[in-house]
Amino acid sequence: MGTSVIPIGHGKYGGIEKLCYDFVEGLHRLGHQITVAAPRGSRVPEGVKLIETVKLPDYQDRDDITDKKLIPWLVPNIDIDAIHDFSHKHVLKERVFPSIHMVWHPITHYYLFQSNYNAVCLSNWQKERFEKAYVQKAIVMPMCVDTDKYRPVDNPSRERFLFLGKISPEKGVHLAIQYCRELGAGLDVVGGLIPSELNSSYLQSIQKLCEGDNIKLYFNVTEEEKIGFLQNAKAVIYPVQQDEAHWLVGIEAWACMTDTYTFDRGAMREICLPRTVAKTEEEFKELMQTEGYYHREQIWAHGQQYNLGVVLPKYLELYKLVAEGKRW
Repeated sequence: MGTSVIPIGHGKYGGIEKLCYDFVEGLHRLGHQITVAAPRGSRVPEGVKLIETVKLPDYQDRDDITDKKLIPWLVPNIDIDAIHDFSHKHVLKERVFPSIHMVWHPITHYYLFQSNYNAVCLSNWQKERFEKAYVQKAIVMPMCVDTDKYRPVDNPSRERFLFLGKISPEKGVHLAIQYCRELGAGLDVVGGLIPSELNSSYLQSIQKLCEGDNIKLYFNVTEEEKIGFLQNAKAVIYPVQQDEAHWLVGIEAWACMTDTYTFDRGAMREICLPRTVAKTEEEFKELMQTEGYYHREQIWAHGQQYNLGVVLPKYLELYKLVAEGKRW
């Protein structure tokens, strides 16, 4: 395949950014030529071309700048097979290129930035809501993780629960802490932060709640440290308070043979093992007090549907169809 352009964000291990990095690395390993368009300072795998677009956080939402950076490079490159647009606002939505556009938002509000063709949703739950909201066709393609990196270890500790994700009210960090305090359980809260959130009142309240030996708070850990937390957690707990279209951390946990417990919001019942999704707080705490309904091997097997080696061929076939002119 020729060149794919993938507009992505920048971050240490943020969900979309990490997903894109692994995706690009996997395609590169298979011998494909990849060009990545991303904000200044972004990292890409060795051998992958990078087009730097905007400065963060100053120009995060300046799609006009990104467009001006990309178009002079795109137009002469007629050998481009497909553009995979991971950007939230679909930077290239007004341009006629062979592209697919990922839909990230959970369709809880009207979103004015979607492309009017080739929309790709992360789950059937999201697809149904997207098509109803926009009267526009979408297809479902899965997320993925690199199971060369996310894998089980021998003799994991499994002593403490783990919350991994953005430290914000809608993610339910305060509830994860509350439940562990009520149950007398240990908890590691591992969160990524952006500069604008450093002084938020919610973060300050979480820092106070984490004072003590049993609840520990970690910011912006390395990728290796993050994987270590996932491999050794008793379970990942995610008392999410908003509907979500998918859950990357859950996939990462399953690849490490680690249990996950979450609320029945958005696509969670669709993507998680059935007896790991709670409807009420009491059900959630009951799950936390069990040894887990599923064997570790069952958890791992469930996660393998999102293996990079399983998912990439599906996207390569889609890229081929798009390159040949397919639209939906």
